[in-house]
Amino acid sequence: SWLSNDLIGTIEAWSRDHPAVFICGHNRSGTTRLHAVFQCSPQFVRSDGRVCESALLRNLGEIDNWRSNEELQNFLNVPAIEACHFDTALGLTRDWPEEWRIPFLARAYFYSAVEHLGITRLAEKTPGHELHASLLKHCFPRARFVYLVRHPVDVVASIRGVLGRQTERGVDPELLRWWQMSAIDFTRRWRRSVAAGHLMHEALPGEVMSVRYERFIEEPETVARQIFGFVGAAFDPAFLQSDLHAANWADWEPHLKEPIGDTGAHWSDHLGAADVEAIQ
Repeated sequence: SWLSNDLIGTIEAWSRDHPAVFICGHNRSGTTRLHAVFQCSPQFVRSDGRVCESALLRNLGEIDNWRSNEELQNFLNVPAIEACHFDTALGLTRDWPEEWRIPFLARAYFYSAVEHLGITRLAEKTPGHELHASLLKHCFPRARFVYLVRHPVDVVASIRGVLGRQTERGVDPELLRWWQMSAIDFTRRWRRSVAAGHLMHEALPGEVMSVRYERFIEEPETVARQIFGFVGAAFDPAFLQSDLHAANWADWEPHLKEPIGDTGAHWSDHLGAADVEAIQ
């Protein structure tokens, strides 16, 4: 059993000392691919073996009703968890000022994941983390950030590929609205992400590593070894074997079950010349 002050003190001490790794970048920039490599390491793997993102920071407005939020539930592996430290943390902080409560709840959420899923060291990815780097650094002073960036034409082409595959599968068009944005709207999001990546480097010197997606797929072992060295973790080339986690990857993304490489379709399969010119 936990005394309330014991839990608060435990979470604060853990987050202060924990060398978390946050994988950042725009959607379709290789963040899931890299995260899956981390999940092949005994140091970072979840006990359930799944590869998923928390989506915590984009759902902070729904944090008190997290059990009704599919993304927040999914990361903590609900309904497997019936009693959760995070529920206790929510109750203990109900009357705290927001400027204290939000950072603490971010720490408590990840602490609950580590405790309930048997994670030795947190490596978490959610596209857009670069936009919240200051909050994450405030919560985890020893954190390291790995930022992936991919050419915007290929990002938009990859997004169009997802939309096409999901449409063919008969997914409700309402659920695909995000993937239906114009090429220009996606490019604006890409520019915002890259600008945030530059700001991370300036604000957190020595604590951010930028990685070009194109280099990652061309030299996966070399680049992954450099990334693991940057975060201070042991690397084994076996972590790159896609079949280690193939059973846990979603069917909607077949490329994740293939060896790391340039497996995607060419941009011309999804974009017209006018779109490419506008993006450029």
